[in-house]
Amino acid sequence: CEIGYETDCDYYENIKFSGCDLIHNSMIAMSINHGNRAHINNVTFENLNVELNKDENKEVYQYTDDQVYEIDEDRDPTRLIHFSTICHRPITNVAVRNINVFAEEGMRKSSVFIDDDESVFKNIVLENISINGKKAGKDDFILYISEKDKSEIKLPR
Repeated sequence: CEIGYETDCDYYENIKFSGCDLIHNSMIAMSINHGNRAHINNVTFENLNVELNKDENKEVYQYTDDQVYEIDEDRDPTRLIHFSTICHRPITNVAVRNINVFAEEGMRKSSVFIDDDESVFKNIVLENISINGKKAGKDDFILYISEKDKSEIKLPR
């Protein structure tokens, strides 16, 4: 579920991703990659089932028909959530709730990445996230959250 870099308008508002099954995630499950001038406001990711597999390959380009794909043990952890902006425009009132993560045994922690050079995030709420049927808290993720944005982000306890 993604809002991508093509945010070339005044507003992106009242967007809801709900009731989706995200199968075989290898990179990012929920994403706002803000790359233009819009004010992104009132976005909801809810009632999602996210499957994470420990042996998923990183994203690669296929250059030949006989190309072999190898598992990269040193790759970045799968990002459950990735919110970023390269244009320093506001991202406000985002809710991530009722997310069921199904992680294969032996899977590394997935990450939550919310960062920008400027403080553009306001009222970001993450709640009711479970991993393999157990309620998840902030210690269940690798957190990449800038210091200036921490006061605007409510993480699960």
